[in-house]
Amino acid sequence: WYGASGLFAYKFEPRLEGIARFDYINNSRNGGGLIGSTFGGTCKDLGGVDVNCPDGRNGFGSSMVFDGTTWLVEDPSRGTNRMALSLGLNYSLMPSVNLKAEYRYDRSSGYVFKNADGNYVRDNHIFGVSTVISF
Repeated sequence: WYGASGLFAYKFEPRLEGIARFDYINNSRNGGGLIGSTFGGTCKDLGGVDVNCPDGRNGFGSSMVFDGTTWLVEDPSRGTNRMALSLGLNYSLMPSVNLKAEYRYDRSSGYVFKNADGNYVRDNHIFGVSTVISF
């Protein structure tokens, strides 16, 4: 695999910072996956053979295809390419307290993100907020 990342940060004022990050991973060879990615159990491929399911939370692995009744691994020897765009704000409330908010959009070339209803999709949206206290 190979990839590229870019990070941009800008202080709008001394206490407020905007951050943008873009990541791309070309991960199509050898079934996809990265060091530390966990594949989700056993699935069947189009030929009915047991193969690794993709990592449905992080979006790594081979693409899934729906045959009308169940989800099957399309090609276990080919992974999916991934990209992510993160947009965030950091606000320094006090010298040791930061408030953070982030929106992240993940996109894949195949159906690898698993929803709560059990279906696989090509993209994923995440929003998070946090308070960081340093001591």
